[in-house]
Amino acid sequence: MTPKLLPLLLAAASAADLPPLPAEAAELAYTREARRQSGSIAYIRSDGAWEGYWPRGDAEYVEYTVSGKAQLNDGFHIVLKPGLGLMLTFADRRKFASGPDLLEAHKQWELAYWRRKAGQVEARDRSDLAGGRSDIKITELSLTQEGEPMRACLIGAAAPDGVFAFAVSPVSTGDDALVRRIADSIRVVKHPLDIAAVTARIKAKGSAAPPAQRQH
Repeated sequence: MTPKLLPLLLAAASAADLPPLPAEAAELAYTREARRQSGSIAYIRSDGAWEGYWPRGDAEYVEYTVSGKAQLNDGFHIVLKPGLGLMLTFADRRKFASGPDLLEAHKQWELAYWRRKAGQVEARDRSDLAGGRSDIKITELSLTQEGEPMRACLIGAAAPDGVFAFAVSPVSTGDDALVRRIADSIRVVKHPLDIAAVTARIKAKGSAAPPAQRQH
């Protein structure tokens, strides 16, 4: 996560400030160079939801799903519903001592960062939302800077070279089902992303719109 995560998440939760992605978006070329840069995410409309595909070089990509009612800002910042935002980041394992448990090391690295920035930080394991999966870790953070604490759910998905991180904020108890659905949809695929093949597969179901690509 970046030092600006907290204000970015709070800003992302203001739906009025973000333009919605058009329902019909022009298909964009997805080149080898774009995949190498890892600076673009493709979204495809399917079954009333947005399916996201984010490649990391030519070796892997992560796929996930958010509600079709969500407002996509730049691909990495999404308004899930009024007052609730999602931010996507990637943590390179070289930035933290990974050890035998990559996801636990990532969690501790995140906690160390926030303990330097926030007045008070509490962490709660939310493996109850992970559906028994060992390739993701869900942690609920309570961050206090001024006034009432803000709660965020951090979903970490293990990849060969690091962790894909999905931060949902500010959460309340009523958002558990939403966090569970997002976590359940996350899959790290260990081969190059072929967006044309993905689009064809989804179109075969008879419900896909052309993919959109949102960048930083």
